[in-house]
Amino acid sequence: MNSSNSLDSVAAFVKLNPAYLGKIFKDGTGVAFPEYVNRLRIDMAKELLINTNESVNRISSLVGYNSTTYFVSCFKKYTGTTPSKFRWSRCDRNRPLRSEVFE
Repeated sequence: MNSSNSLDSVAAFVKLNPAYLGKIFKDGTGVAFPEYVNRLRIDMAKELLINTNESVNRISSLVGYNSTTYFVSCFKKYTGTTPSKFRWSRCDRNRPLRSEVFE
């Protein structure tokens, strides 16, 4: 996922007014578009934290955050913990981790 997934760019892609798209998205899902995108990014980050040994900085970039500090803040908001603590609590330390993500 990248930063081109903004409401404006999606609206342009589907040829709808951004305000209208935002309204029908929220009416249909019960969640505002930016909130949905953030949740999706955090879910992707959780998978990468569990299944790879990529750094938190790299993962934040891979899932579309320009700032690792902002990523950690969002991650903690949605999960109640930091990415590093999440990884530590979820990793199976007997299983080798992949490092070739997105190469």
